[in-house]
Amino acid sequence: MEIFQKIANKLRSLLNINIEINKLHKPLNDIQKALLLDRLERYLLVKHTNPFIQQGVTKEFLRVVEIAIHSFCNRKCWFCANNSRVDRHSDKIDMLDEVFLKILNELARIEWGGY
Repeated sequence: MEIFQKIANKLRSLLNINIEINKLHKPLNDIQKALLLDRLERYLLVKHTNPFIQQGVTKEFLRVVEIAIHSFCNRKCWFCANNSRVDRHSDKIDMLDEVFLKILNELARIEWGGY
């Protein structure tokens, strides 16, 4: 029974160390977010005509790409900002394969690694 008590004590110690480490990470995460926002502001407040800068900004700040491959949408989601502005009910138009592949190729060219 004594061995189990020693193991339990070690696990408690490790848990306490982990809790202390997590307390240290919060301020670091806040600092990282502030630095990211500062860089984001500097990049987005200037219109960049250099394609290499544009690609760098895209690669660094674009995190998620969601591609709708057709135009149909019922625009009835509670969070939708466009629910009355665009007619998405009448026709269903599929995205051209060339457009879809162009998007993928451009993301691949800058070695984008988001979602």
